[in-house]
Amino acid sequence: MRKNKAMTPERFFQAYREIYREWSLFLKHHSGESSPFPHSAIKTLQLCHYVRTHPGCSLSETAVFMGITAGGASALVDSLYKKGFLERKNSETDRRRICLTVTPAREELMRKINSIF
Repeated sequence: MRKNKAMTPERFFQAYREIYREWSLFLKHHSGESSPFPHSAIKTLQLCHYVRTHPGCSLSETAVFMGITAGGASALVDSLYKKGFLERKNSETDRRRICLTVTPAREELMRKINSIF
């Protein structure tokens, strides 16, 4: 695979979000269906990349970045936590806030993926 120095993970995920949003709106408008676009792997990578580049981010911050509801972000984070992708810690300054980080094992995987860009 040829490396494109102009493409960064941030630009890739931004483009993906825009494409997915437009595709979903198109399907909903024209057929009344939700999107069958296979995106769970991309969403996992997208979330892990965000948490890796914003260690200690909150659940609500990830929801805003991902363009999904807080409930959707919570379900995705819980799934990734159970699979060993993310760590959750309570904030030292706000007991309602959960701080997210990528696990050390997944940090290496994310480094490899980022090297593609």
